[in-house]
Amino acid sequence: MKTEFKRLTPERAWEEAVGRSLAIGIAGWVVIGCLQAGAIPAFGRPSLAPASGLLATFLTALTLFVAHYHNRWRVGACLAVIALCLPYAANLLWIRFSARSLLYPFATVFLLGVVGLYFVHRKYSGPTFAEDVKSAIVEQMMADYKPNWVDRATALCIIVGFVLFLIRLLR
Repeated sequence: MKTEFKRLTPERAWEEAVGRSLAIGIAGWVVIGCLQAGAIPAFGRPSLAPASGLLATFLTALTLFVAHYHNRWRVGACLAVIALCLPYAANLLWIRFSARSLLYPFATVFLLGVVGLYFVHRKYSGPTFAEDVKSAIVEQMMADYKPNWVDRATALCIIVGFVLFLIRLLR
């Protein structure tokens, strides 16, 4: 990898890492799909191995790009091993204990992985000048905000609706 990647701002480095990781993830999906056609036995569902391969290679590549950007190779190596194993483990456990679609564990692991890596990246990057100005504006807006009864009732209805949706979904 070129040294230009390390010279990018944290926001641009994150975007570049996600783009490169997506390409690597698609390559992982193709490779695992080809291996499943001949070398890997199809266990559970036929879509399990390629979907897990896509997610595992995407998260592993993203983890290694973030580790490279921040020169945190020990943390990056540990997180890369977790990112490599987590999608397979989550999907196998999901198949073992549920007959529902593989979309739920796939989306959950994807969101938790990407959001977790984003917060690790932000932690190591530290705040930039633009973020300090934005956070000061947001803090001022939050200090000035006084919710009335309509705002509270709306928030309560949204929360109750979301809980009922989850109960209905898991039934």
